[in-house]
Amino acid sequence: MLGRTPGRGVRNRINSQPREAVEVFCRVRPAPLSAANFEDCLTVKDERTLLLDRAGAMRSTEYTFTRVFDDASKQSEVFSSAGLPLVEELVQGRNGLLFTYGVTGSGKSFTMQGHPDNPGLLPRCLDSLFNSVGSRLAKKFVIQPDRCNGFDIHSEAEAMMERQRVELERRHGGWRQLEAEAASRIRESARVPLGELEGDAFGCAVFVSYVEIYNKLAYDLLEDFGVPGQVLRAEPTSRALREDARRNMYVSGALEVECRSGDEAFAVFLKGCARRQVAQTALNAESSRSHSVFTIRLVRGCYDCRLGEMVPDKSLLHVSQLCLVDLAGSERSLRTGNAGSRLREASNINNSLLVLKRCIEALRENQRAVSAGGANAATKIVPYRESKMTQLFKNFFDGDGSVKMVLCVNRNAEEVEETANVLKFAEMASEVQVVRSKVPQTPRWQAATPRPQVPSAPPSSSESAEDGSGGRMWQFDSILPVSPSAPDSATAAAGGSLRESQWELWEQRARLFRAELDAVWDGGSGSGDLLEEVQRLQAAHRAEKARLEKRLRNAEMRLCKDRAAADTGKKELLSRLEGQENQLRRERADKERLRDQFKYRMDAVQKSAVRPRLRRSRSQEQLNADAAAAPTPGLVSRLRCRFSPGASGQKAPPPQPQELPPPPSNPRYRRRSRSAGQLVVDHHAKHETPSGTVLCTKVPGKRKSVTKLEVRDIRKATDYVLTHQTADGSGGLRTEVYKGSVTPTAGGGSAVRFNDVERLEQMSPTRVGISDGSWLTGGSGRKRKASGGGAAGPPRTQLRPLHLTESPDDFNNDEDEDNSGASLMSTDED
Repeated sequence: MLGRTPGRGVRNRINSQPREAVEVFCRVRPAPLSAANFEDCLTVKDERTLLLDRAGAMRSTEYTFTRVFDDASKQSEVFSSAGLPLVEELVQGRNGLLFTYGVTGSGKSFTMQGHPDNPGLLPRCLDSLFNSVGSRLAKKFVIQPDRCNGFDIHSEAEAMMERQRVELERRHGGWRQLEAEAASRIRESARVPLGELEGDAFGCAVFVSYVEIYNKLAYDLLEDFGVPGQVLRAEPTSRALREDARRNMYVSGALEVECRSGDEAFAVFLKGCARRQVAQTALNAESSRSHSVFTIRLVRGCYDCRLGEMVPDKSLLHVSQLCLVDLAGSERSLRTGNAGSRLREASNINNSLLVLKRCIEALRENQRAVSAGGANAATKIVPYRESKMTQLFKNFFDGDGSVKMVLCVNRNAEEVEETANVLKFAEMASEVQVVRSKVPQTPRWQAATPRPQVPSAPPSSSESAEDGSGGRMWQFDSILPVSPSAPDSATAAAGGSLRESQWELWEQRARLFRAELDAVWDGGSGSGDLLEEVQRLQAAHRAEKARLEKRLRNAEMRLCKDRAAADTGKKELLSRLEGQENQLRRERADKERLRDQFKYRMDAVQKSAVRPRLRRSRSQEQLNADAAAAPTPGLVSRLRCRFSPGASGQKAPPPQPQELPPPPSNPRYRRRSRSAGQLVVDHHAKHETPSGTVLCTKVPGKRKSVTKLEVRDIRKATDYVLTHQTADGSGGLRTEVYKGSVTPTAGGGSAVRFNDVERLEQMSPTRVGISDGSWLTGGSGRKRKASGGGAAGPPRTQLRPLHLTESPDDFNNDEDEDNSGASLMSTDED
């Protein structure tokens, strides 16, 4: 539940309490040594005054603070003024809040953390605290958090088991390295006096927690603390803000670690720093992207010196805390150049700082209104709930502790506007007054002898045993057990009060027990042997216990190593399995792709094989029909008539008019598209004889010329052309071109299926060798000499080279072909 608005009576009571102003300390960051054209805008006038110089301003603006630290001040001076008083109040039982404020890159994190050679406020507060209360620390894990912002007291047996468990966990969680890093720093030697608690018998425990507020959400930076082998989670779990039974705000579920030294507490801080949100910007190499809150809680309780343990009473515990806050710096996106997630972080940081400024303004206006109009004056509602940061610290501003602020500013004149804004805020915060809380009164204890003496008369309920030092002993009725056989009311009335009757019964039993103890102690010679036997058994028991504990630790170490090895092997197997699954998926996809490509090619081959066959059959039928319709005289008869001997002296009869045949056409010719991706393999002899003819072979599409055919040559080809030259019987040149299409086979290779043959011949007109299927027509020719030697050839004749195209069907009776359309070449690789 969130806190309710206090009523008018509560306001009047709060206003009547003493108040103290918020102390603001200003620290000026030194100017960079290597900066060129650096312009300073700040001047330290004295220990409390700072001057701001603006370009174009008539005079400097003056700001007053509790103290101003110039660039020559040391970390120890800042701690002595701002940190050490809060440590003293923490030991006395009061709460405190110390936070650093300023623009980005002004030295806030250095002031709070420092480095090993020059520690900041946080490590110095830890060292001074343990220097003051180190001798009063109770045994570890006797006081433990109850998960509701409170604490419980446990027995020594439970605390011992918890100590062994934590010791084993820290042995394997990289804790030794953090302790070594924390021990290498310079330690603070200052300590604070205990004051009124100096003579009291009290025990205490110190707990630390570390949280951050990032993007309007609270996260525990110690979430994975103490788990052996635990890796950092990629996404930490956000925590909610809750209110405890005393109406104090806290981060629910945040881990609190008990520490017994400054080095151990600083090691816990370093563990949390590994999870803090830090990024690089244009103005700062390590810019804080969140508000971090490091809380130190001192739990103080009563200690029974006679029994040597804490009094198991939770109501006697008193808790005080000190919050050390490192606020993220305000920044402008124009100067930092942030974008994306960095821009969102900067927006959330500026928004939370703006809410803090509004809360300070509301507190100042309310105090002015109350001062002017009295307790019944109208006041504004302070907007604590608009931000997680202000909601977490509302108790401090409402009067639950001291508030101090360290303002960090930069001398650079380029940041004069941002510096002016933070100076105005700091000056306004110094005008706010918070209620000074009172130091609570706790029961005091005085050290007594280890063996308490039974008093002769019981003390009354209002009296206590006084000693020479003025301290009072704890009342016996709160620590002595009440007898189960308590007297009734009649007996109490007869003998006095009920308390006196119980005391008499307890004293009687104490006398009997002392008599029995004296009898055993003076029992004779056997008592010494019995004591030696008891001591021997105790020593053997301790040795056996130590041996078993050692075996248990070794077994747990082996178990942790086996678990780590098993996790590593599991990750490797999962990685290998994932790789094999990815490979199987890729192979399956490749097979599917190859199957689709093969199916597509087979369909294309079938279509390309059926269409030419249909066209050839239709063209042959058309030719046969044309020949039957218009028969023409044969070429042989016309030649015989022209070259017969009897026809040399006779005049040739005039030609008879006849009907002209239809124009020639080639049904086998098919125009191919140049964009079809056609690749033709032209296979010919290495030394090819030139024909010198007008008609010549022309390979369509993209051509690849080879003299020796390889399997790789036709793997991507679509057509195949084989050129073969021979000499005929008359001495002429005969060129034959065999054409075929390349189709893929089921075995992954390629096959050539011949579907056409072209034949090119040259013949002499003096030796006309008319063969079946050859045609001779008139045309322009050329002179050729007879092969006989002296005789002149016949008169000039006309010669046209023969270009004959035949289909595989015309080669059924040829001497080189046995089956038309058969596959003449196959390149199956398997």
